[in-house]
Amino acid sequence: MKTHNFKQLFKNKNSILSNFDDVCDFLSNDLPEEFFETYDIDTLILDIFGDYLEANEFDKVLKIVDILKQKFPEVYDEYFEIFDEFVIDYHCFHNNKIEAEKAFSKLVEFPFHDYHVFIKSFHNFLFYQHIDIVDNTISKAFRIVKKSDDYETGEAEELTNPKFLINLENLYLQTDNTLVYNREKFLKSLFPYDIKLKNDDIKAIEKGLFESNLQIEEITEKFLQKRNTTLLTFLCLFLKEMKNKNFHFAVSGFLFGNMTFFWEKQVDKTKTKISNFDDFFSINEKEFFKYLFNIASVVPIENHTKMAAILWGSVYIYDFLLAFNLISRKTYDNTFETIKKIKAKVIYEFPHNLWKCNFIHHWTKPDSISETEFREEEKIFKKSIFFNSNKFSKIKSEIAEELKNIGELSQYISKAKNDKKFKPLSLIDIMIDTLKKNLKQHDDEENIFEEEENSLALPDIQEKKVGRNDPCPCGSGKKYKKCCG
Repeated sequence: MKTHNFKQLFKNKNSILSNFDDVCDFLSNDLPEEFFETYDIDTLILDIFGDYLEANEFDKVLKIVDILKQKFPEVYDEYFEIFDEFVIDYHCFHNNKIEAEKAFSKLVEFPFHDYHVFIKSFHNFLFYQHIDIVDNTISKAFRIVKKSDDYETGEAEELTNPKFLINLENLYLQTDNTLVYNREKFLKSLFPYDIKLKNDDIKAIEKGLFESNLQIEEITEKFLQKRNTTLLTFLCLFLKEMKNKNFHFAVSGFLFGNMTFFWEKQVDKTKTKISNFDDFFSINEKEFFKYLFNIASVVPIENHTKMAAILWGSVYIYDFLLAFNLISRKTYDNTFETIKKIKAKVIYEFPHNLWKCNFIHHWTKPDSISETEFREEEKIFKKSIFFNSNKFSKIKSEIAEELKNIGELSQYISKAKNDKKFKPLSLIDIMIDTLKKNLKQHDDEENIFEEEENSLALPDIQEKKVGRNDPCPCGSGKKYKKCCG
C-alpha cells in the first residue's frame, strides 16, 4: 500500500475501524520515506490504538501492540505504559496470569516512567490476589523507587504497606499452637524495606493476632485513649477473619487501611467528637461518595479499580464490625444502605469500566450479600467488556435480565439516573472549590494560594505534582515533559 492510499484509509475513524487487515498490513511492512514526511508516527499509532480501544475491539488492540513492539520499538519504549496498562487489565480479566505478568515487567523495571500507572497495575495484581507477583514486584521495585531522583516522600508506602502485610501473614501462618514466635526475626524481615514499628504498635498487633477472648470494654477504653494502636488490633482481628474467607492479608489490609484513612479524614473534616465506636465508624454519605469518586475521576489517572475495591470491600469491613459488636445495628444498616446507593451510582456512571473491576467476584462472597445479587452482578461486570457505550441508557437493554434478577440493588440503579445530589468530581472542580475556600479565609492577596487544612476530601491528591509522563494539564493530550514541562 502506498502512502496516498493510506491517506484514504486514515481519513476518519470509521475507515480505520473497518479496514483492520489493511492497517496491520501497512504497519507491518517497511514504510516508505514519504510516509514519515506526511505523518507523525507517534501520534498516528496512538490514534489507531485509541480508536480500537474506544471501540472495544480488544483483540485487535492486542495485535496492534504486538506490531508496535516488533516494528516501532522506539514508539513502544516511549509510551509503553499506555499500551501495557491495557494489556495487564485485559489479561487479568481473562485470568491469564502469565501474560499479565509479562506485560507488567517493563513497568517494574522502570516504575518512574509513569509511577501512577505502575501503582495502578501493581494494585491489579493485588486485587486479583496474585501475591507471588506482588511480593516479587516489591523486591525488585522498592530499591529502584528509593534511589530514583523522582522519588517523593511517601510514595514507597504503596510497596512497603503490602510487604508488611505479606510478612505478617507469613508470621501468622508459621506460628504454632503454642503461640510462640520469633519477634526479632519478624522485625528483621522488615528492615530492608525501612519498616519500623514502635513497641506499642507491636503489642497491638500481637494482641489482635494471637490473643483470644478480647474484652470489648477494655478495647473501648483503649480506643478512646489511643485510637491508632487500637485500630491496629482491629486490623489484625479483621485480617484473621478475612483469612478464613480466603483473603490474603495484603488484600484485606489494603481495604481496612484505606477505610481507616477515610474514617480519620472524615472525623477531622466534620470535627466529630468521638465518644464511642459508632461515632468513628459511621459514614457520612456525601463524604464517602466524594472520597470514592475523587479516586475514580481525578487526573493524572482515573482509578476505577481502586475505588471499586474500597467500595465493595467496605461490605466485609462492616460485616466484621457488626459481628464483633463494634457498631450498632442502626449504624450498620445506615452504612449498608449508603454502600448500596454508591454501588448503584458506580454501575450507572462507569458501566464500560466494570470489567476491569471483576476481581470483586473472584473474592469470597460477603455474608451479607445474597448469592443471587453476587452472581447477577458478576454477569453485568463480565458483559461490560462488550459494551460499546459508556452511557447506561444505551446498554441497559443488554443487562435487562440481570437487573430483573439482581434484587434490591436494581432499584438503586434505577434511582441513580435522577440522583442530581452527587456527581463525580474533576480536578477543575477541586481546584475551584479550594480556591473559593482560600479566598474566603484569606484577605491578604499574597496568601490566597496557601493550602487550607482539610479543605479537600483527599489531601494527598491536592499535594501531588504533575509527573513528567502525566498528561499535560493544559489539555493538549501530550505528556507533560513533551509540552509545558
